[in-house]
Amino acid sequence: DCLLALWDPRHLTCVRTFGNATQGIATIGFNHTGNLLAWGTGGLSSSAGERNLPIVGTHTGTLFSMEPTSAPVQLIKWHPSRNLMAYALHASQLPDERDPMHNRRLREKDLAVV
Repeated sequence: DCLLALWDPRHLTCVRTFGNATQGIATIGFNHTGNLLAWGTGGLSSSAGERNLPIVGTHTGTLFSMEPTSAPVQLIKWHPSRNLMAYALHASQLPDERDPMHNRRLREKDLAVV
């Protein structure tokens, strides 16, 4: 159903759902404070997935960023004490380096800091 649900483990209740995904969610990651959540829909064994990286506020549900990516996001890892994130993309769906537009797209957006 493409929903990401955030549960309260003490009371076993769903406190918030995030419905921004249009495909099944394959990976999630919380920042060091637990205030930000990011996810990707590019499963390790699948060639499908959205080409973006959503970042939302866990307490408000606010969508802070919908970072476009050149391939579906397969893995997310936040820094343990800073708002820095690394993510891995589905290698088989990366743009062809021989494409003349490839180098221009890389120069436009190499790094995103939240």
